Amino acid sequence: MLHLQEQLLSKMFNHKDLKIHHLGVAEERLKDKKVLVVLDDVDDLKQLKAMAGNTQWFGNGSRIIMTTKDKHLLQAHKIKTTYQVEFPLLPQAYEIFCLYVFGQKSPYDGFEELAMEVTRLAGDLPLGLRVFGSYLRGMSKEEWIEALPRLRTSLDGDIEKVLRFSYEALCDKDKDLFLHIACLFEGESISYLEKCLAHSDLDVRHGLKVLANNSLISITEEERLVMHNLVEQLGKEIVRQEHKDEPERRKFLVDAREIWDVLTDNTGSKSVLGIDLDIMAIKDELCIDKRAFEGMTRLQFLRFKSPYVILEMRNSSIEKLWEGSPLMDMSYSVKLKDVPNVSNATNLETLILNGCESLVEIPTWFKNLSRLTHLKMVGCKKLKDLPTNINMESLYHLDLSHCTQLKTFPEISTRIGYLDLENTGIEEVPSSIRSWPDFAKLSMRGCKSLRMFPDVLDSMEELN
Repeated sequence: MLHLQEQLLSKMFNHKDLKIHHLGVAEERLKDKKVLVVLDDVDDLKQLKAMAGNTQWFGNGSRIIMTTKDKHLLQAHKIKTTYQVEFPLLPQAYEIFCLYVFGQKSPYDGFEELAMEVTRLAGDLPLGLRVFGSYLRGMSKEEWIEALPRLRTSLDGDIEKVLRFSYEALCDKDKDLFLHIACLFEGESISYLEKCLAHSDLDVRHGLKVLANNSLISITEEERLVMHNLVEQLGKEIVRQEHKDEPERRKFLVDAREIWDVLTDNTGSKSVLGIDLDIMAIKDELCIDKRAFEGMTRLQFLRFKSPYVILEMRNSSIEKLWEGSPLMDMSYSVKLKDVPNVSNATNLETLILNGCESLVEIPTWFKNLSRLTHLKMVGCKKLKDLPTNINMESLYHLDLSHCTQLKTFPEISTRIGYLDLENTGIEEVPSSIRSWPDFAKLSMRGCKSLRMFPDVLDSMEELN
C-alpha cells in the first residue's frame, strides 16, 4: 500500500522515485490541494484505501474518478455517486470500429457489410472493436471473408485475458453459475434459471448479484439474464478447455459438430450435465441410437433447436432419458405431431413446447406428471383442444398464448396461478377460475372470439 501511495504522490508532485514511510503522508500532503485524480480499472479494495481513503484527504473542489468492473468495490468503499457506462449504440460502434481498421469513420467501398458484421460480433464492446480492428487492419476483402468464421467462434487472446480476470476472481460456485448461464441460460428469466437449478447446491440469487457486480451479466427490468456475446464465448471457451480433445468429458456440450460426434459414437459420460444443440449447424443427418444417452447418468438439460427437424429416437426408452430431469425443452420442432411419452418422468417440473406448430393435442398421460409446474406451448398454431379428464395437480404456470386455433379451455388444474391465453381463439373462460386458490395473473389480450368472462377475483394481481 505504501508503494501505491508513492506512485500517486510521485505523479502528482512530478517527483520521480518519491519515498514515504507511513500511510498518513498522502493525506498530509494533499489535504490543502485541489486535485483531479483518475484511478483506472481498480480491482482491489486495498488499492482504493491506499490512494483515496476518504474525501477528507483532498482539498475543496477536488474530483476523484475511478473505474472498475466490480460494483461491490464502490459499495464497500461507500461511494454513492456512480455512473453505469453503457455500450455505444450500433452506429457509434460502427464508426469506432472503422476508425480502428480503416483510419476513418466509414469503411472502404465494398467493406460495408463485412464491417457491420464484425461490429455486431464485437457486441459493441469497445475492447472487442479495438482488437478486431487491429487484427483486420490492412487485410484484403478476401482475407476478411476467410477470417470471419474464426471471429464468430473463437475468442481473441487479448480479449479473453481481460474478460477472464473477472471470472477468475469468482468463488467456485459462482464460476459454476456463470458457466451454466453462458452455455445454457443466456436470455432466460431468473425464475426459469432458479427453477432449473432448484436441486443444485448453487445460491442463484446471490450468485447473480455477484456476477452482475463483476460486469459478467446484466439483468433487465423484466428480470432476464443478458450476457455480452464475447463474455458468453468466454464461458464456452472455458468449458472447451476443460477437455480439449475429449468433449464427452465436459460439463456442457454446445458445439454442434462435437455433439454430433458424441451422440453418434455413443461416447457420452457422466460428466455431461447439459447439451444445447443447434441442429441447423449440422449438415449430416443426425440419427440417435438408444444407447447415446446411457452413459450420461447426470444429464439434466437437453435442448435441440431446429425449425425443421423432429427429435426421433427409434426403439429407445425416452422416458428413461427424462426420468431424473426437471426440464424438457423441445421448442420449435415444427414437425412434432405427438409429444414423446414421458409419463414416467416423475421429476419433470418444466415442459417447453413453444413453436411446435404441428402439435394438435395434449395427451391425457400428462396427468401422470405429478410435479409439472410449468407448461409452455406458445405458438402451437394447430393445437385445438385440451383434454377434459385430467387434473394436473401441481401445474402453476400455463402459457398457451398464440395458439390461434384453441377455442375452449377446460379445467385442467385448480392450482394455476399464472395463465396466458393471449391471441388464442378462446370463446369462454370457465367460471371455476374463481375457486382457484392461487390464481393471480391472467392475460387475454387479442382474444377476439371471447364471448363470456366470469367475475374477476378480488385477489387477482394482474389482468390483461
